[in-house]
Amino acid sequence: MKDKVVVVNTSPFIFLDKFGKLEALLELYKEIYSSEGVRSEIKFPQRVVEFFDKFVVTRAVKDLELDTKLSTRFKRFKLGERESYILYKEINADELLFANTYAESLARKLGARVRDISEIPDLDNENKIFLDQQSICDYYLSLWVAGYRPKHLRKLLVTRGLISS
Repeated sequence: MKDKVVVVNTSPFIFLDKFGKLEALLELYKEIYSSEGVRSEIKFPQRVVEFFDKFVVTRAVKDLELDTKLSTRFKRFKLGERESYILYKEINADELLFANTYAESLARKLGARVRDISEIPDLDNENKIFLDQQSICDYYLSLWVAGYRPKHLRKLLVTRGLISS
């Protein structure tokens, strides 16, 4: 996995920091990119700002025509999400990391390889960021308690045998 390039939208930075897994991005990806629009959205927490400034390559999107088309056609596709998708295409990134169901679904329909932050444990087959099933369970439960996609997380927990149906 460490050989992959990812474009990350705003929410994954915030959620991963909240659950103590922000540095997992460094373990999982060779390069981390974000758009200038995403950078402008990140004002706090300070740990995220510092991480972003130190480890994330920030780029302005160039295809403003595509941005206009996307904003006109898909009103709910917000600036940071659109810019993340456009940057993904422009730099030919391997993956796009979101924490927004609508943006994920739309980006997939547009042909992007999209990951959700709930999939982070599945990517960690060699780095051992998650030391055991309990640490994976704790991560999922943290997301669940925060209100992040509870139905999806419940299904993941049941599928992994971490809770009963």
